[in-house]
Amino acid sequence: DSLGLLAHSDDRAPRHVLIGSPTGFSLRESLNGLVGWTAGLGLTAFMFGFIAKAVADLAETSEGLRKHIEATTTAGVDIASAEGYLGIVFVFLAITLCLYAASHATAAREEEASGRLDILLAQPIGRRTWLCARIAAAVVCCAIAALASAVFAWAGAAVKDAGVGLADMLEA
Repeated sequence: DSLGLLAHSDDRAPRHVLIGSPTGFSLRESLNGLVGWTAGLGLTAFMFGFIAKAVADLAETSEGLRKHIEATTTAGVDIASAEGYLGIVFVFLAITLCLYAASHATAAREEEASGRLDILLAQPIGRRTWLCARIAAAVVCCAIAALASAVFAWAGAAVKDAGVGLADMLEA
């Protein structure tokens, strides 16, 4: 019996995808965060790639900006090229990716603190196995987000014909 205005049914088939192993379960638990972080990093990278040529052109033509860049740059990175600009941008994207990795660590701790881990450890799975599975899921998720950042930055740069290669973005 449904007391609400909309009928509710529990006839949905169970979804057993990725729950057969601790690593698969950790990946399934991380899926929503992966989609959100990957979309955010990807769109940000796309926008940086999209403006890379314009920034490089501005840096090349502005004498004041050139002097400032030469005075403050010690690593030899030149933003007067789209590749140089994206190289600097990827430092900030890497910091954001580190925050995503840290969110995996806090999620693992929250799983333990909330008591959800107790249910999982009641099975024949030890803490080390669980922790290795969480670490593996974090590595896979971070790698996917990093790969998406590279591809989206390349796509943004390609839209404006910035002359940045996909291999360069993957290396970054």
